[in-house]
Parts: sequence; structure tokens; C-alpha cells
Amino acid sequence: MNDEKAGAAYVELSVRNKMKAGLDEASNRLSKFMSGLSAFTGGLVGSLAGMGVAGIVAQMENILGTADQIADSSAKIGMSAEAYQELSHAAEQSGTSIEETSNAIGKFSVLIGKAELGNKKAAETLAKYGLSLDKLKGMTPEQKLQTVADVIASMPDQATQAAAAMELMGKSAVGLVPLLAGGSQGITALRERARALGTVISEKDIARMAALADMWELFRSNWAALRSIATTPSFQLWKNSRKPHAACSPGRLH
Repeated sequence: MNDEKAGAAYVELSVRNKMKAGLDEASNRLSKFMSGLSAFTGGLVGSLAGMGVAGIVAQMENILGTADQIADSSAKIGMSAEAYQELSHAAEQSGTSIEETSNAIGKFSVLIGKAELGNKKAAETLAKYGLSLDKLKGMTPEQKLQTVADVIASMPDQATQAAAAMELMGKSAVGLVPLLAGGSQGITALRERARALGTVISEKDIARMAALADMWELFRSNWAALRSIATTPSFQLWKNSRKPHAACSPGRLH
């Protein structure tokens, strides 16, 4: 019995030491991560402070995933992250999407590029709607969209608005007519509304989130390792050893 007790004590001590080392490492990483997190927005830290580890993991997956998507998508079309979010709100409020809007802007940019390279038909299309190639070349993607919006808003009815949108921004731009019909002022109002609602993440915070991404990956890998420990036989042995013994069972000798 003494040998059995000594063996059990050794196993328990070994498991405890391994678990303590793992938990200490996790604690250190979590502490470093939360310190980095507090650097970019106190409000977000406040919302995470009362969560357990699993809650923080789920919330941060969502936050960093959203930031990554905004950064990548805005970069692809040469737009600032803030403008991308504002136009995303404007598009959704008008019954379309930022993807369709980005696609239409891209096709309009191609039209401008063709005109710049001397394509006669492209140049005539721009001239038909009173658009200056020289001015368009220096515009940002969102400025191009709002310029087309003013053209669409000047059309007399929905049929001519749809036709003009298609000619300037491709067939899929027909779905953007509700967004474009309000002109640049309508789009500006929707963009300002997005800011007023507090749904626009600043450029600085997007950059800070990107810097946190690497730290987050380290934390996630450590959390996954800790979860795997809980399924090991040694952990289960230790866990079971913590349960109350069946000391009250009738007939059991002690």
C-alpha cells in the first residue's frame, strides 16, 4: 500500500508540475496579449474584461477577422479602410453590397484607363456624360463613385439612370441605382451616418489590430495546447484523484 501511495503521489506531483508550467505560460501570454490590446482601445478592453478565456477567444476571432477583411478588401481597390467601411454602410442601406459597389468602381476605373490609353469609344463615353478624363485620373475610388452618382442623379427617370449606370460601370451597376440616384450628397450623408453610428474603425485601430494579430496567434496556439492537455490520460488520472473517495461506502475498510 505504501508503494502504491508513493507511486500515486509521484504521478500527481508530475502532472501538477506540468500543468503549472503550462498554465503559467498561458497566463503570461494572456497578460501580454491583454496589455497589447489595451494599447489600441480602452473601450474594447472594457468589453472583454469580464469574459473568460473562451469568451475572449471567440470575441477576438470576430474582431481581428473583421479588421483583416476590411484591410484586405480596401487595399484591393485602393481605398482607405475608413472610406471602405463608410461605403459599405451606404451600400447596405441602399439594398446593395460593398462587393457589388467595389466591382462597379473597378469597371469604371477600367473605362477611365482605356480612355487614357487612347481608346476612342471609352473617351466618347466619358464625354457623353460630361466627365473630364484629366479630373477623373486624380480621383480616389470613392470620389469616382460619387462623381458617377451625380451623373445618375441628373438623369430624368429610372430607365435612363439604369442605362447610364450600365454604360459607365457595367451591367451589374444597375443594382447600384438606388445608391447612385441620390447623387454625391446622398452618398456623403450615408457615409456620415456610418460615422455617427460609431461603426467605422479608424485607420490607426486597423493598423494596431494587424500588429496584434501575431500575438493573438501565439495565444491561440497556447490555448489549444492547454485544451489538449485536458484530454490526456495523465490529466484525467489527476482529475479523478481529486474526486472525494468513497469513504462512506458501507463495508469499505480504511
